[in-house]
Amino acid sequence: HETLQDTSPPADELKPKNSLLRIVGRDTFQLMNQLSFSKKTFDSGLAAEGLKMYFRNLDPLKLYFYQSDIDEFSKRSDEILKAWPEGRYELAFDVFNRYLKRVNENVDLADEWIDSDFDFSVDETLMTDAELIQYCADEADMRERWRQRIKYSYMLLEIEREENEKNMAADPAKADASFENISSREKLHRRYKALKRRMGQFIDEDVVEIYLTAITSCYDPHTSYMSPTSFDDFNITMGLNLEGIGATLQSTDDGLTTIRRIVPGGAADRSGEIKVDD
Repeated sequence: HETLQDTSPPADELKPKNSLLRIVGRDTFQLMNQLSFSKKTFDSGLAAEGLKMYFRNLDPLKLYFYQSDIDEFSKRSDEILKAWPEGRYELAFDVFNRYLKRVNENVDLADEWIDSDFDFSVDETLMTDAELIQYCADEADMRERWRQRIKYSYMLLEIEREENEKNMAADPAKADASFENISSREKLHRRYKALKRRMGQFIDEDVVEIYLTAITSCYDPHTSYMSPTSFDDFNITMGLNLEGIGATLQSTDDGLTTIRRIVPGGAADRSGEIKVDD
């Protein structure tokens, strides 16, 4: 007897649910091939280049994908030749769901390294230029990359903490309150917890935006696709029609936004309902 495995995607995997996304795919394909300035031909080479750009946009520092992931999906790049004109995104979502899986795995790995002991007497080097490094070959390679990354991040936070203590002594008003009553390790835990939360908030439109922008930028580096949400934000910025509340905001490592400063005479100050650290 053969065992039939359930090949349906896990419940937490993203899928293109919005039916309008098919129209978006077809329309962007027609526009790029009719009106693009470069007049490039949409062929296997451009499809492979677009997929490579998609990998880069998702994982610019090569901290999540394995080389085996890249090799696996790269073999499917020709699928884009038929899928994009038809407004289909199977490959895009397969790649993105693999990316989410790797993010979850490596956030757990980051948490593990954050709580480890760091030996700063060891002479070692961290390569930060993603163009000069390869994707990780295996789990051992990934563990080592994250060990160095977390150690480096912890060191930077400790340096910032020392500088903040100096500022506190010289002028308390210039001190960063986010360092008070929280260790560097806890700040790192919160940072990656926030990352995991943000990744879980992605919707199908976000994935399509990243994917189509990766392809369209291969025609021209200044060409991109905006989702409805991004387009609304763009119009607000260009129209200068977003009214401020009269307060300086600060985003924290745990994903929250706090009031850093109240502008005297502003809307928040006049209301009396918003206080610093809210």
